[in-house]
Amino acid sequence: MKTVIGIKCTDGIVIASDSQATSKSQRTKTLGVSKIFQINDSSLLAGAADGGHIKILVEELKDQLSRAIFDNSKGFRNTVEQAI
Repeated sequence: MKTVIGIKCTDGIVIASDSQATSKSQRTKTLGVSKIFQINDSSLLAGAADGGHIKILVEELKDQLSRAIFDNSKGFRNTVEQAI
């Protein structure tokens, strides 16, 4: 089971996940795996897909968001959707 949760609080946002990963063969479990990735100073990505795919998405978002200036949340959303 993969678990990631985000909670909006008055002082900010709390994001947490479990830290267990299972190999493709489902025979090996690893503890201490991070499923939360920092994109920039104001953005995080939480995901529990194949590690390689998540790393590619994180790098793409870092690249695209570092070059973008947003006038509203729609521009941010469009940039994220294009990266995905």
